[in-house]
Amino acid sequence: MARINLKKIIQRDKNTAAILKQLVSVVGEPITIQDEKGKYLLGDAPAESANFYPIKYIETIIGKVYGTVAAKPIVDLVQLLVNQEQEKKKLGTEVLDLYREVNLMYNFAQKLAETIDQASIAKLTLDETNNLIATDSGIVVLSQEEKKQIEIVAESGESITTVEDLDNADNVFRQLMDKEEGGIINDFQDAPVTNMSILYAPLSVKSRQLGMIFLVSKKGYQFTAADLKLLSTLSIQSAAAIESAQLYERNLKEAQKREKAIKVLHEAASRFVPNEFIKSLGYDQITEVTLGDCVEKKVTVFFSDIRGYTSLSENMSPAETFRFVNAFNNRMGPIISRNRGFINQYLGDGIMAIFPYCPSDAIKASIEMHKELQVYNIVRQQKNRQAIKIGIGLHTGPLIMGITGDKHRMDATTISDTVNTAARIESLTKYYGVNILMTESCLIELAANSKHDYFDEFLLRYLGKVQVKGKQQALKIHECFDGDLSESIYYKSQYQVDFKSALQNFHDQKFTYAVATLSQIVTKNPDDRTACLFFSKANQLMIQGADKNWTGVETMMVK
Repeated sequence: MARINLKKIIQRDKNTAAILKQLVSVVGEPITIQDEKGKYLLGDAPAESANFYPIKYIETIIGKVYGTVAAKPIVDLVQLLVNQEQEKKKLGTEVLDLYREVNLMYNFAQKLAETIDQASIAKLTLDETNNLIATDSGIVVLSQEEKKQIEIVAESGESITTVEDLDNADNVFRQLMDKEEGGIINDFQDAPVTNMSILYAPLSVKSRQLGMIFLVSKKGYQFTAADLKLLSTLSIQSAAAIESAQLYERNLKEAQKREKAIKVLHEAASRFVPNEFIKSLGYDQITEVTLGDCVEKKVTVFFSDIRGYTSLSENMSPAETFRFVNAFNNRMGPIISRNRGFINQYLGDGIMAIFPYCPSDAIKASIEMHKELQVYNIVRQQKNRQAIKIGIGLHTGPLIMGITGDKHRMDATTISDTVNTAARIESLTKYYGVNILMTESCLIELAANSKHDYFDEFLLRYLGKVQVKGKQQALKIHECFDGDLSESIYYKSQYQVDFKSALQNFHDQKFTYAVATLSQIVTKNPDDRTACLFFSKANQLMIQGADKNWTGVETMMVK
């Protein structure tokens, strides 16, 4: 508490000074008032043997009043003035202390509000107490309910105990962990020659104790009741913040678990219903779709089929067949994804995929699949296994994708004549002896989406018109031979102009010219099955003649 100046008390108020002078005159004898520094505030210097009365501030003498018994009223008045000033000072100090405490709590609360994890809150609490209380070391110990163990989450200064020590029932800090209220232990002897003082306060919220704060002094400082009050106040705020952090962490973990579960579910569902299919319907997750959702888009439909699958599977057990199909799909499926397509269905020995952006994606995927198949066949041949061949058919057109079924069983499906047409085109790859076959609708869409001539981008051959089963209108079809073996690509490229000329003569019913040109092509490249097919047809028509209704359109009566 601040000191009191006796001179200011006596001379600050004119009325007080006048009353003192009046009392002195009434007493009728010399009265002297002297402060603690020896200065005379009233009257003259007294004799050395003069009697005096002390004026005290708490237990300290801050002045003297010299005089006889008659001076007692003056002594009482001066002491009363000192006592009143003492009360004012005390009240002012208490108000100041209260303000400081409130300000301290406000600043501490502000810092806590910016901290969201338990360890940071505990460290902040220790830092704050170290700034306000004379301490050498400190720890914050929490009882982690989920882990069912005691954990030291923050420390300052030298280590005062360990988690292993806290497991010992004789450990003083372990014993204090059970205390429901804070306290002070001064001069505790933790070793034969070492004394320490311990200040502790529980971290409690709603009658539930989260842990304890311990402060230790080993330099002879004795903790006070004021220190305990301050620490208890800080611990209340810290406990509330730690509880909020624990709740936040629990909620965060639960949210992460839910998010992970949803992600796993979504990933699992996407293996059955592609994400691209769901996104085409305007959703991000399968859980958002509803029965009847549908959308119409212009897409390129892709069908592939393993040639001679029946004969292949006859030499394998069901388990071996299953492993073979999986091995094949594991190689081919990712190629479709890399080229912006998605697999709508695995059809045992076949694949149906959808390319929603541009036919060039489907063509590139088809070429890459055949290149991959060439590598795969080398591996198979090294194992004395039969080489695999596939045919791929492509068709571009409108398609409805949607969710059909009933409220108990829904399925993602596609409904369109485009799908049927693509399937028919794939089946024609066997007839024409080609690897990749597409309708002209693919090239028309490709031209609309490309700045370059598609003949500059891909190796293509026009094969004429075909009328597939179930279709009233004939379709123009084209072969893409970029995915052929290198030797086949060389010969087809060499004779591409001749082949085009021969086909034109064929459709113009100039069969003799067509036979002559095709004969040269098949002689040089007898593996060109398409040229062989048209050579046979042209030769037959040259000998037998064409029907008057002949148009050159190939009519397919089977699927």
